[in-house]
Amino acid sequence: MTFPTDWCVTTLGQAGQWLSGGTPSTTEPAFWGGDIPWIGSGSLTQFHISDSERRVTELGAANGTRIVGPGTVLMVVRGMSLLSEFRMGLTARTVAFGQDCKALLPRSDLDALFLAYALKAKTSAILDLVDRAGHGTGRLNMDQLAAQAIGVPGIREQRDIAATLGALDDKIESNRRLINICSALLDAMSSSFVLDVDSVPLSHLAEPIRDTFDPSSLGTELIDHFSIPAFDAQGLPDRTTGASVISAKLRVDRPAVLVSRLNPKTNRTWFAVPEPGVSAGCSTEFLVLAPKAGVTLGSLWLAVRDEGFRSLLAQRVTGTSGSHQRVKPLDALATEVPDVRQLLAADVQAADELLSLMHQRRIETTKLAALRHALLPELLSGRIRVPEAGEAVESALA
Repeated sequence: MTFPTDWCVTTLGQAGQWLSGGTPSTTEPAFWGGDIPWIGSGSLTQFHISDSERRVTELGAANGTRIVGPGTVLMVVRGMSLLSEFRMGLTARTVAFGQDCKALLPRSDLDALFLAYALKAKTSAILDLVDRAGHGTGRLNMDQLAAQAIGVPGIREQRDIAATLGALDDKIESNRRLINICSALLDAMSSSFVLDVDSVPLSHLAEPIRDTFDPSSLGTELIDHFSIPAFDAQGLPDRTTGASVISAKLRVDRPAVLVSRLNPKTNRTWFAVPEPGVSAGCSTEFLVLAPKAGVTLGSLWLAVRDEGFRSLLAQRVTGTSGSHQRVKPLDALATEVPDVRQLLAADVQAADELLSLMHQRRIETTKLAALRHALLPELLSGRIRVPEAGEAVESALA
């Protein structure tokens, strides 16, 4: 790859100090449950790294792991996730990290956020370096990783590039937080209505969509694919070619609420509002529910988010494997939910508006992520400079 003549070229190995992590003994209670996030391959899922479900104490941090401060680039170098994605990000606070990750502390002439984006722009090349260790685990060869070249403009342009891409990421993160707030408000509404209304079988409020189609027949046409991996990864459908989807899917041709039939103890409730001109298909692991007359998308959402319904659903599963238990569609439809037709019109309107806001921000996030994905390699290679990219970003954020 060539870079502008006013840029320097360096390697990742020369970009700063590399550090390895570790795991404190999991049999020592005094090491865990503290205030310091411990980042492992499973928890490095956000570009801006600030928290983790697992935390270590000061004592744990001093026994078997490593602490790094804000402005450190972290990346997964070993794990199953490497077989399909390169997880990396930039620390926003002091964290500890495990042996499946590496840390890169930028040298003094490199802006930390710029370096993080430069590494992210190398994702495809880095994934090509992954080989398989024992049990099929993905593994990065550190010598090959260190040899990867990046272009380095002056510090002012580094910061301008980082700020341009950061503006998109900041808006994406703001949307993510707003979506989570809306979801929490809807859950609170669902909980508060349980004692105020009667219960009815789910089939009284919704009808299942059963029409299936073969996405692969669409060839290169783009479709929105609602799947459990997509839900777990980003809460958004994968927009991909029909040819890349290998099995029949439920056709989503109208607004619907999606309830996972697979392992219903895990609350995977989704909603779909098809975009005009884009086909949408849903995994048959979901029950795709269209509201009946007198029921709105928002009120149906409140019904299926009810904790009592979720508990009853989990009791109706079939299958002996703990990881592959499913509830049959007819059993799910016979399960009782709050009769949301009895809610006040103002409450139904509030639920609809919250769900609509979630949908709008979800669409915006998809577009912003696509723009960032397109700009990232162009800015980091110097093929597009900041003034030109800035116009596109300002227009997207307007």
